[in-house]
Amino acid sequence: MLWVLELINVCPKHEKFLVTACPHCGTHLLHLGARSRPGYCSKCSGYLGEKIRQGNANISSSRNPEIEWELWKSKAVGELLTTSSQCLQPKRSNIAKSLDVCVQTYAWGRISELSDQVSITYQNLRSWIKGDSLPSLGTILGMCFKLGISPLRFLRGSLEEKEISPNVRSGGQIKDKSPKSSPQSSFKLSEREVERELHKATTTFPPPSIKDLMEKTGWGRKRLKKRFPELFIKITTMHSAFYFKRIELLSSEKILRLALTETPPPSLNQLAKRIGCKNAGTLQYHFPDLTKAIVERYKKHWYKQVNWNDIKEGLRKALKENPPQSLQKVARRLNLCEPPYDKFSDLCKAISKRYVNYVKDKGIERRNLKRQTIQKAITKISLKGLHPSRQRVSQLLGININPVEFTEANSALKKT
Repeated sequence: MLWVLELINVCPKHEKFLVTACPHCGTHLLHLGARSRPGYCSKCSGYLGEKIRQGNANISSSRNPEIEWELWKSKAVGELLTTSSQCLQPKRSNIAKSLDVCVQTYAWGRISELSDQVSITYQNLRSWIKGDSLPSLGTILGMCFKLGISPLRFLRGSLEEKEISPNVRSGGQIKDKSPKSSPQSSFKLSEREVERELHKATTTFPPPSIKDLMEKTGWGRKRLKKRFPELFIKITTMHSAFYFKRIELLSSEKILRLALTETPPPSLNQLAKRIGCKNAGTLQYHFPDLTKAIVERYKKHWYKQVNWNDIKEGLRKALKENPPQSLQKVARRLNLCEPPYDKFSDLCKAISKRYVNYVKDKGIERRNLKRQTIQKAITKISLKGLHPSRQRVSQLLGININPVEFTEANSALKKT
């Protein structure tokens, strides 16, 4: 039942990312299909129970906050399912009771303070505590992970203040904010010093969060937003963009590593479309080693499938085409991922040179035609007894004329 849940991405037992694509045909595997058969792909019927692949290696050796979160989430949901699947359908009374304990323990009885700690809006927290609505399972797991409490006891409403330590935090994500005197502590920095810190934050990488600046300056969120609204929005936007970009990069890296185990191997352009990138250059910038391995693997597979005699004949025919085509277009027409310079360098260079000369000739022809058009317009305006300025010629032709083009056309007309 654990794999059916969309929010589970890691196996808690083997500490590996879950694979959702067939290793043979690359089809996304559904839980139920028209031709479903346990242990086999519903599309190509390939056997799924192969040995562990190197591309899906154990992730415990490279832990980071995102992976820690995925592992903790899988183990927590597994515990819930082992106890009772009814825990995945929480009761409003239990949620309200547990949240009330969290507010008293972690936030000195202030909902707004807990809202800052778990990054959930005040309105949502208040609605859940009143029992008007229910949070999603993913939101509940996120709160429990940050506060370091048991999701099972949270869902059952069996949390007690005396059994929870406010100093326990998961991975240092939430720091102890217990005030030394009162919750309304005095400001540490003056307004000018705070403004200087905010300006500094807009040029810092990685961009700090508003919570970090609150701790550094001693100012509250509302006061910062009221005094410095533009800087507040800019810092919030930068931090959010940076955070979501990290999540996207982690997901993209996962897909690229899984691609190294696919058969047949996908091309880098296919993977870029699968991830949602506009082109493969973005992937090459962020993952140079991975993309290089993917390209090399695809080339080796592709070289075995190509009939080089047909490719050579296709290149020879391209040399006789009119109008000439670019080498890239010829390569795509022959179903090649790149021009075969290593096999037929002379043919490739000849096709490329022929196309470059063709483009140059067409450019010269186009410029000469435009010059003649400008000269006719100049003559027509002069016959009317008007001065043939560039603005009048442009209005007559309905196009924008470059000053250099106008000067050259006018000079050539005077010489004739």
